[in-house]
Amino acid sequence: MPMHFLGGFWLATVFITLNSKLKIQNSELSGLPNYLITIVITLGFVALIGVFWEFFEFGYDVLISSKGYFAATQQGTADTMSDLFFDLLGGLMFLTIHKYFLKNNDAKIQQNKDYFPE
Repeated sequence: MPMHFLGGFWLATVFITLNSKLKIQNSELSGLPNYLITIVITLGFVALIGVFWEFFEFGYDVLISSKGYFAATQQGTADTMSDLFFDLLGGLMFLTIHKYFLKNNDAKIQQNKDYFPE
């Protein structure tokens, strides 16, 4: 579980960094507040990569592992759901820390006010 939490945290970090460089997010299309769009898109990215990872684990168990179905890394639906939960929790934790950091850093607020307006 700690690895999925840290993975979600790291993926949210990567997405926010990419978003600041590439301007992936466009709030003019949806009409929703920027902070809400940031949360939804970032957690969506984290969930997407988490689902791909779960497919990888499943494929490994079925195609490569000699121990058989759900033996090596998969223990069923509960394991998959807890993995995805901790991915999202890590991403949400990063967003919370990121918002708090931006609130306390005036130079960063001016540079990144599109992400988390006051």
